[in-house]
Amino acid sequence: MIHAVPFPRQVGARKRWGTTARSLLVAGSVLVAACTSSRAGAPELPAPLDPPALQAKWAATLSGVKADVASARYAAADSSISAFLDAHPGTTQSADALFWRAVLKLDPANSTGSAREALVAVDAYLAGGTALPNFELAQVLRRTASAIESAQRPLPEPVRTTISVPDSSERARSAEEILRLKTELEKVQTELDRIKKRIRP
Repeated sequence: MIHAVPFPRQVGARKRWGTTARSLLVAGSVLVAACTSSRAGAPELPAPLDPPALQAKWAATLSGVKADVASARYAAADSSISAFLDAHPGTTQSADALFWRAVLKLDPANSTGSAREALVAVDAYLAGGTALPNFELAQVLRRTASAIESAQRPLPEPVRTTISVPDSSERARSAEEILRLKTELEKVQTELDRIKKRIRP
C-alpha cells in the first residue's frame, strides 16, 4: 500500500492551525474566568424598596431621630439621617431627611450644629423644587439660618484715629450695632421656635 506523504507546506499549515486553535482556547478560558471573577467580586446592590416600605423605613428613622433629639443626642440623630440619605438618595423621603437635618443643625441646643451646615442642608432640600411639602417652611428656615450666620460674623475692627481713645460718636455707633445684632438674634430665635412648633408632630 502506498501512503501519501504530506508536502512540507501542508505540514506547516497544520502546525500553525493547531497553535492558533490552542491560543484561542486559552484566551477564551482566561476571558470567561475574568468575567466570572468580576461578577463574583462585585458588591450586590440592595434592591430598591417599594414606596410603602420606604415610607415605613423613613417613619421609623424619623421616630428614632426625634427620640435622640429629646435626649440631646444630636450626633446620633444626624448619623441616622446620614445613613438614610446614603441608602436612599433622590427619593421624596431623602428630601424630608435633608429638611430635618437643616432644622436640627439650627437648633440652639445642638452644640455640634451651625448656621452654615443648616444652610447647606436647606439649600439641598430647596433644590428639589416647589412641589416639596415643606418648601415654604424651608425658605423661612433658610432666611433664619442666613440671619444667624450674618449675626455671628465678627464685627469689623473700628478704624482708629491718631487719638488713642475713640470719640463718643464712634462708641455710639458700636453700641447701636451691638443693639441691632442683639435684636436681630432675638427675632431669629422667635422665628426658629415658631418653625419647630409647626413641624412638631
